[in-house]
Amino acid sequence: MGLQAEREFNLANARYQPLVSIFVVASSGIVVDDRYDIALTSWLLTAACGLTGWILTHRQRWQTVSSVLLLLAISSVAGAWHHVYWRLYRDDEIGRTATADLTPVCLEAIAANAPRLRAAPPEDPMSTMPNDERSVLMVSATRVRDGIVWRSASGTLQVTVPGRLTGVRAGDRLLIFGSLSGVSAPLNPGEFDFATSQRQRRMLCRMSVDAPECLKVIETASSWNPRTAIHAIRGGSNELLATHLPPDQAELASAILLGIREQVDSQRIEFFMTTGTVHLLAISGLHVGMLAAGFWVIARLGWFPRKRMLCLAIALFIFYALFTDAKPPVVRAAVLISVMCVARLLGRRAFAFNTLALAGLILLAVNPTNLFQAGTQLSFLAVATLSCSQRVSFWWSAPDDPLQRLISQSRPWPSRVLRKTGVFAWQLWVASTVIWLVALPLVMYRFHLVSPIAVFLNPVVWVPMGVALFSGFAVLLLGWALPPLADLSGWVCSRSLAIIEALVQWADRIPLGHAWVPSPPLWWVVSFYVAIAVCVAVPQFRVRLRWFVALTAIWFAVGFLLTVGPLARWDAASSEQVTCTFIAVGHGTSVLVELPNGRTLLYDAGSLGTSRFAVQPIAATLWSRGITHLDAIFISHADADHYNAVPSVLERFSAGVVYVSPVMFRDSTPALDALREAIRSRGVPLHELDASTRLEAIAGVEFEVLHPPPQGVIGSDNANSIVLRITYRGRTILLPGDLETPGLEDVMAEQPLDTDIVMAPHHGSLRSDPLGFSAWTTPEHVVISGGAGRDVGAVRWAYEHGGAQVTHTAVDGAIRFEMSSAGIRTLTHIPSIAKHDRKEGEQRDEQ
Repeated sequence: MGLQAEREFNLANARYQPLVSIFVVASSGIVVDDRYDIALTSWLLTAACGLTGWILTHRQRWQTVSSVLLLLAISSVAGAWHHVYWRLYRDDEIGRTATADLTPVCLEAIAANAPRLRAAPPEDPMSTMPNDERSVLMVSATRVRDGIVWRSASGTLQVTVPGRLTGVRAGDRLLIFGSLSGVSAPLNPGEFDFATSQRQRRMLCRMSVDAPECLKVIETASSWNPRTAIHAIRGGSNELLATHLPPDQAELASAILLGIREQVDSQRIEFFMTTGTVHLLAISGLHVGMLAAGFWVIARLGWFPRKRMLCLAIALFIFYALFTDAKPPVVRAAVLISVMCVARLLGRRAFAFNTLALAGLILLAVNPTNLFQAGTQLSFLAVATLSCSQRVSFWWSAPDDPLQRLISQSRPWPSRVLRKTGVFAWQLWVASTVIWLVALPLVMYRFHLVSPIAVFLNPVVWVPMGVALFSGFAVLLLGWALPPLADLSGWVCSRSLAIIEALVQWADRIPLGHAWVPSPPLWWVVSFYVAIAVCVAVPQFRVRLRWFVALTAIWFAVGFLLTVGPLARWDAASSEQVTCTFIAVGHGTSVLVELPNGRTLLYDAGSLGTSRFAVQPIAATLWSRGITHLDAIFISHADADHYNAVPSVLERFSAGVVYVSPVMFRDSTPALDALREAIRSRGVPLHELDASTRLEAIAGVEFEVLHPPPQGVIGSDNANSIVLRITYRGRTILLPGDLETPGLEDVMAEQPLDTDIVMAPHHGSLRSDPLGFSAWTTPEHVVISGGAGRDVGAVRWAYEHGGAQVTHTAVDGAIRFEMSSAGIRTLTHIPSIAKHDRKEGEQRDEQ
């Protein structure tokens, strides 16, 4: 008996030894950078518990419990992988030393790809700075120079080079002299988080150089390097398209065929965005699907054995995914097609949802943050919608009647062709409409857009898009050996792309074809997709078509009421406070004032740079507040950094009136002419304001124009800035624009003011007499609206010496004041820790 018991003990010990090992490893803890990583240890311990429970319950044949535990283990492993990808970096990661300030650095790195030329913005009279073309290069750091010593470095970063950068291939070892900086977090509510977007690719910093000569190749890559070869083929293909197509269409062709979208300027991209066709400019399942359809047509000719064609298809689409940077939509499409080919080789059936899940697992295994990217979400959502439409019961239809099928086949061939074409067009339109409806909540939430014109435009551009794709690939295949045929294919491709672009620009001009909207509530978006998922997964919850349409219509009606309807700003309409937000626009000005009855005013809207750049923080802030209409826009004076975003603001928001000074249009310039035309084309009344104008009080808020006088003053545009005083329940806001001599003296000749909130004139310039202006206004709060890197220490001291609390939009981000009879509440967008880092950088600049 003793020997038998010992045998049983040894057998049990051997059986459960792996489980004990798992617990020992997981519970021992993970040490990273000499610190105990509690989060990673917790994930691994949970995974170990789940895996142990699964092994035990699976042996007991408890299927439901074991499935839940297995799912728990897999989810925990996924959480651990996301934690590792997002938070754990090497000690010599170059991004660890990067700050918000530009730091000179000498770096040795390996080029991750060939340089890409980023198109210069189109001619814009509103632009306040020249914007030329730039080259963008991704590199992996290897060493960084510390004085005369080279230290090891790691990390991926983007290098921006002015002009064209040539002579660099993927895999080349480079020596780079430039300026390093961290990726800034958004400064305004609702603004695109570029830092998070870059971190999703494990990029914590970026680098800029002054000239292409600051970058030197010190070791060329081997031509046998697969990455070098792929990027070389891609670069040669881009040159072929530039040779055989006109320049404008060559840029579009490169985006559509090669995934090189940097060459397309921002204005053209916005046309595709507003019409709901921007997916045409990004390699997606549509492109791969059309390519696959053409390949199947060739395969059906029987020139090669079936198995060989299937293997060739797998290799072709995997290569195309790598060739176009392996973006998530392309990888998803390549996986779907490859699995389908493998299933045909094995004589098995490929299930759409299983294949889609496999594609998702592959993408998450490579980069777990793909789950949170809008492109990935929309790509999988579109395919899942098409798959569900074939499975959900209310989409099923009875098969055609055999007699009707026989009658149809006996008709003349023109009639049959016409009928099939009509059926195909109908199916295409239905598919496009269903995908648009299902994706609409996500598009509204992510991009603030509703584009009903896309329902009609997408089926129309499908045909020229297919022609452009096939003729474009013909250029790539024939351009190496048969240039005349490549020229012919290029002509067909260019004509097709010209038709697409003409349709897109025409659709952009259609009234009500698209609308810019605030993001709907997150709970509304999530609830919509959860309801659809439940209906698909649980057959008992599926409803008939008419009920589905009615419930969908009701839910969308609720969403629009909460987004652009009367419920969007119900809290603001019942508020008893004035809210004043100084938007962080860089070197420029834009101030949003919200009144107690929900009305909104915008004082200035501009920044240094292009108008497309200037409007982004302003629009993001307005949408974050649920605003779709501005009751009035005040333009302080005729400097473009105070109004160059107004035309773009009027494209996205309706406005009641625009106020300008009497001398605003005294001089004619291209920028002022463009501003006047934008106001006129939108049908917005244009009125002049001066010190003699009396504005009507609104909801207990009084407005007073202190400057300029009706005839203006002799001096610059700055001296004629509109100085607006806003008073509510004894609290005062003063907005002086870029007021300076002699207008400054004209204003300060009046009785001193007791002011609560003051915007420092002229972005905190010393030319605006900060000591004298502080003494005249005696403010409690002073806001400097300006860009980073400018010495404002003396100005800050002048106002703080007078007892004011000074904030800076470049340091604090958007600054919001909530003003009521109870007092003033100050809120800044940048957290205190990040703000401290920015202030330290500003102090270093001052020293």
